[in-house]
Amino acid sequence: IPEHHDRDVVPGAGMKVVETAIGRLAPVICFDLNFVESVPDLAALKPEVIVFGSAYHGGFMQQYWAYQTQSWFVGAVHPPNTSQVLTPMGDVWASTVNYRFHVTTQINLDYKVIHIDENHAKFRAIKERFGPAVKIHDPGRVGAVLLTSEDDALTVDDVMAEFDLADLDDYLNRSRASNMAARQGGLHQ
Repeated sequence: IPEHHDRDVVPGAGMKVVETAIGRLAPVICFDLNFVESVPDLAALKPEVIVFGSAYHGGFMQQYWAYQTQSWFVGAVHPPNTSQVLTPMGDVWASTVNYRFHVTTQINLDYKVIHIDENHAKFRAIKERFGPAVKIHDPGRVGAVLLTSEDDALTVDDVMAEFDLADLDDYLNRSRASNMAARQGGLHQ
């Protein structure tokens, strides 16, 4: 509020995604993390990376934004707070430490977040078929995994199609529809 009155700062009209040579980037700054009502709008834009610059850390809100948008989250936060790179699952991929206020890491934008229901029985066959060309990163506790292709000749979409995998959005949308049908008496006990 003081920025609006004291500095004539005017907020933008909404969430944006910028197409760049390195991926679909969503710029998010400082106080934005408090406004969870923006998350569905940003998720609909399908960013690959949220780029967050701030003096305010946001705590667990960083994880929330990463998971709800299924985007990598690259935070650059004023020290001594940690700056972190979070996976689309919301877990820490890389972090600054108390001795160094910068971090360098590599992220893979050929990815999908998939729920383990209906998919987990296929994980062994995927690894047997593709070996190290496909990674299945399970952070635990959320019932979903990050599937990435580590081979330029193979896309994660190829793996999804070959093994008839459902991404997280598809699975959750089908679950919502099933819940609604059950509430309306469309399913038998």
